[in-house]
Amino acid sequence: MFGAIFYVYKKEVQKMSDLIELKLITREDAECLHKLQIEAFMPLYEKYQDDATSPAKESLETITKKIVDDNSDFYFILFNGEKAGAVRVKWHKGQKVHKNVNWISPIFVIPKFQNKGIASNVIKQLFDIYPNTIEWWLSTIKQEEKNCHLYEKCGFVRSHKIPNFFTDNYDHLIYEGGVQLIDMVYLQRHI
Repeated sequence: MFGAIFYVYKKEVQKMSDLIELKLITREDAECLHKLQIEAFMPLYEKYQDDATSPAKESLETITKKIVDDNSDFYFILFNGEKAGAVRVKWHKGQKVHKNVNWISPIFVIPKFQNKGIASNVIKQLFDIYPNTIEWWLSTIKQEEKNCHLYEKCGFVRSHKIPNFFTDNYDHLIYEGGVQLIDMVYLQRHI
């Protein structure tokens, strides 16, 4: 399911997974996370101008609340020791209907580290870190085919969509490449 990606580093061949580390984020890391999140999501914000829901527009206060939330873990994604992005895993403690179901939201890699296989390797690591998870969920913009492809490559399948998500939740129409965005798609992966 996951292809091995290799990098030549210091004249040695290393597997991509050996270059990626997840480091738990603390409240003290909030400003750094905030800056990384803005950098990662600004291209999408500039494309869609989604002030209400774009992670590029989240306040430092909102991000800090997510970091200290007892029902989630937020990690920096380190690539060769450098902060390349972040990922948050959220769960629903104590609710039988959602027991052992985790959400990935958000996962992001800043532009300079994109298209290197980092996100797919991080998702694979999450499956190992949370071995008791029986189902994983995430959501993305249906028209962001690169995102959908990444998640499907990691074993997620399109579960359902929220019709008219973008038309109902924004005060303006949002277009990408001349196509109006309308629906939000949800993906899931059963273990």
